[in-house]
Amino acid sequence: MNTQEGRSAASAFNGMPPIMDVEALRRLAKFPEQNPSPMLQVASDGTLSYANEPARNFLATLGWQPGAPLPAVVRTVAARARDHGHLTETEVEHPSGSIFWLGAVQPQGEDYVNIYGRNISARKRTEDALRESEAWLRLAQTAANAGAWEWDLRTNKNIWSDGLWQVYGLTPHSCKPSYETWRQTIHPDDRASVEIAVQDAARAGRELAIEWRVRDADGTERWLMLRGQALRDAAGAVARYIGIVMDITDLKVVEAELRATNKELKSHNRVMADHERRLIELKKEVNELCIQSGQPIRYR
Repeated sequence: MNTQEGRSAASAFNGMPPIMDVEALRRLAKFPEQNPSPMLQVASDGTLSYANEPARNFLATLGWQPGAPLPAVVRTVAARARDHGHLTETEVEHPSGSIFWLGAVQPQGEDYVNIYGRNISARKRTEDALRESEAWLRLAQTAANAGAWEWDLRTNKNIWSDGLWQVYGLTPHSCKPSYETWRQTIHPDDRASVEIAVQDAARAGRELAIEWRVRDADGTERWLMLRGQALRDAAGAVARYIGIVMDITDLKVVEAELRATNKELKSHNRVMADHERRLIELKKEVNELCIQSGQPIRYR
């Protein structure tokens, strides 16, 4: 997956549009007193010219008192809005531990700056939880020598985690993750059968369960195992697959050793069985000689 330890969940916040655009801020300005979020206006000389009740409470918790200079963070965001002429954003950690987003914009043709605030603590907690989940996922993938992936059947778009590139023996993000890139990593002797298995499963909407070999640049052969789950759209058609790929070379080595051991045991058992049969035959021959010579038989 382009992380991503196969689209990382936290990537939903990357490239996120501003919490509020300029037009939204202008709409909110029409009802400042009713707005539950802080809304204030800073004059050209840096003094407060208006603040709704949530804004007054917000400023008070920052230690501000009427007539005193505004808190530094408010003065800074207002100055940036004047300097840049567009929406300026910043985040403030409230003494209570809450995180507030502040957006400032200078209306065209005016000398004052409107500042709007929003408590984004819940969103920040979600982001932190997602980042932590991603960190655990990367750790788990590294420990298991595995990688995650997503394949959109409608667009043929592929997303690979950083771990998946390594499993495939590729430099992360050295090329575009694609079906063809993946196909070229497959051992030539396995390529056709693996492709057929994937295409058949995709057409039928079945889970993917495939094993194949790859050959590294140094000629080393490794075994990989893929498991994939089909995800369907609202109409019930298979739209995407998500899954993991694991390096199972060590497992294959153990399996080969077990097969060799079993083969040796079977061979040993055959030798022992042959020896046992020969021993029984020899006992019979000795008993026959004893009978012929009038001696008691030796083996019962």
